[in-house]
Order: sequence, then C-alpha cells, then structure tokens
Amino acid sequence: MIRPRWPSSLALVLGCGHEPSVVEPSPVEPSLLVRAEPTADPELASAAEQLAALAVYHDDFARAELYTWTTPAQLEQLRASRCLLHAEASTGQTSAFSLALQAIPRDGSAHAQIAELLVDHEALKRRRYAWPSGFATTLGLGSRRYGDVLIRIDLDPRSFVARFEPASDPPLTFVDMQGEAVTPERVLADPTRLAAVYHVGQTSPSEPAYREYVVCSEAMILAWSVATPEIAVRVEREIDMLVGLADSTLAQLPRAAVEQGAAIDWSTSTPIPAPPLAAWHASLAFDNLRYRPTPAGLRRIIAALRETRAGQPLIHDPRIEPCQR
Repeated sequence: MIRPRWPSSLALVLGCGHEPSVVEPSPVEPSLLVRAEPTADPELASAAEQLAALAVYHDDFARAELYTWTTPAQLEQLRASRCLLHAEASTGQTSAFSLALQAIPRDGSAHAQIAELLVDHEALKRRRYAWPSGFATTLGLGSRRYGDVLIRIDLDPRSFVARFEPASDPPLTFVDMQGEAVTPERVLADPTRLAAVYHVGQTSPSEPAYREYVVCSEAMILAWSVATPEIAVRVEREIDMLVGLADSTLAQLPRAAVEQGAAIDWSTSTPIPAPPLAAWHASLAFDNLRYRPTPAGLRRIIAALRETRAGQPLIHDPRIEPCQR
C-alpha cells in the first residue's frame, strides 16, 4: 500500500549521510528560499494529516521522491561532474550500512548475492543518503549537520526498493514502487533496477535507532534538482507545518510522552489520521533527543530549515547527460 503524500510537484527529499560535514560559509548565490513569516495553522488535525503523509513504516516504504542535504562546496562539485552518487564502501570511514552488508553470510543465497552487489557492483556500489522530508534530517543524526543545501531526487517508477533490517531473517526484502513484493531472483535478473535501500539501523544498543534511504542506482534516477521553485515551496510548507505544531498541544505534551522513543511507531502503518505524536514519530528518520517535539526542539528545526540555501536552479537528467567521473 502506498500512503497519501504531498503533491509530487512539491515533493522534497532531505538526504542524510552518516559522514556529516561541517557547514562552512561559502560564496554561493543567495537562496531562493527567502520568505515571509509563516502563518501557523491553528488546527492540530491539519498538521497531523500533513505529518501522516510524510510517514514511513517498515511495511510501507516505497518512495519515488527523496531529498538529500549537502554543503555548498559539495554542490559545486556536483554541478561540475553531474555525478550525484559518490560514496562507496571504501570511501572514508566505513558506514554502518556497508558494515551490515558485509556481515551477511556469503552462503550463495539470493540475499547474499544482492548484498555483494550492493558492495561491489559497478552500478550499485556508489550511494547517497536521503529521506522523504527535509525537517526530519536537517539537524543531522550526530552533533553536526550534513549541509544546508537541499537536493531533490526523483526515482524511476520502474524501480525496486529494498528494506534492509540486518537482524531480521531474511535481512533483505524487496518491493516495487506500488509497494508490491518482488522476489530476490527478480532483483538479481535486473539488479540496476534496485534504486534504493530503506535501511533500518542501530549502531549499538546504546546509540539511537535510525532509518535512511540509501540511493544506489544512478540508472534509476530520473532527475535530481537543486534550487528549484518546487523545493522552495516544499521547504516553506514544512516550516508552516512545524510552526503550527509548535503552537499546538503536541508541543505541550507531558515530559513522559515527549521522552517516549520514536522507533516504537516505525514498524506498522496506521490509519490516517494517526494520533499526532504517533504521526510525528513515523515521519522521523532518527530516534534521538534532537527531534523531540518540544517547543525548543521544534524551533531549532524551523531555524535550520530557514537557513536552507541553493544558488542557481538546476534540474539534471542523467539519461540525457551522464555524469563524468
């Protein structure tokens, strides 16, 4: 089942990687995202419905529109090369995603073969981390942000998407963009259709649980874009939604409710509209204190979104102009 989402013309994906960069000042042109003060929606139900449209669950994760954060310096490299996917298992410090893939027993099974392809296959080994909403990753997972420039990624509707839960049996399951199950054998028959992996991770019991979309097939990217009016409008709508939540009863919950972990609401999709706190949890990528829906926490997220910058608009179709590595 594919859940309702915000209009595709406003689709936004805020990407996340686990090797964050410090956001440094850069002579990037002024952002297109200058805006008037938002008008808060006084109806919590309306904000909760918007949150529900951004929810992701372990049994409902096929998303064609994803977004990733980057820095102005990295954006200039992307503009020059037109190559969106760069990081590999051997790039820098090995990510938890790569380590988990490498830990799958190489027993010759279809799942093991696909795990190997995600590490070594020329068309699948490069990656970028993303999420279906900007606010949910704008503060980063750790102490630093991933950047203040937002890139939208549109995936081919023919794509396959994997769910990777390392502790599950099997650790990898697959769906198409309609949310229908796909067999591992079908993926192996055409591996470049594996556009992204919905990775459910936790580095250790003492660390916060997190989720991420790992975009891994350049062949399944219809387009990636930056600084477009559509992205500006989507960021503005997210800010308005958060302002409405900050003025609602969600931001006034008792401490015990606010401190409840988000991951408890990640497993199974729920009817719309979901309870406000459950909808908030289901929209999050990270289960840590930085994204608790307190007035101060919501203000920090809003402030970070308002710092989004972009420069000159760019919409890149990799099928027309392949990247230059």
